Amino acid sequence: MVYRNKRGKKAIRGVAPSIAASIAPGWRYVPDRGGFLHLKSKKFFSIGGLPPSTRTQARYPDLIGMEPGSMTDDEKEMSRYIQFVFHPRAKLEEHLKRIEGCAAIANAYIVPTPDLPFVTGPERYKERG
Repeated sequence: MVYRNKRGKKAIRGVAPSIAASIAPGWRYVPDRGGFLHLKSKKFFSIGGLPPSTRTQARYPDLIGMEPGSMTDDEKEMSRYIQFVFHPRAKLEEHLKRIEGCAAIANAYIVPTPDLPFVTGPERYKERG
């Protein structure tokens, strides 16, 4: 999983910033084409304006190939979640607006960075004696 801090301003070295999103009802993510299929009209749609280095991936990739009829309700819900992974210097606020404006997306948010120990490297502990 990838993270960013609460305001999306400070990147952690080696951790890619991302935006998580849920797919709106009536749409399906098509990983081979990197976009979304409207289930009734069968029209394909991709989100324009994202950097070419952006990686779009399912948050639960094991559910991608499953037929909806064979899935439990929980699996169906989990299969709606995707994430957009960006270059460390990406302007996430701009991309968030673009992603939220897509008809195939129900909601989206910048994934916050967790508080990680030793972000700047391991500290040396002094022996107490």
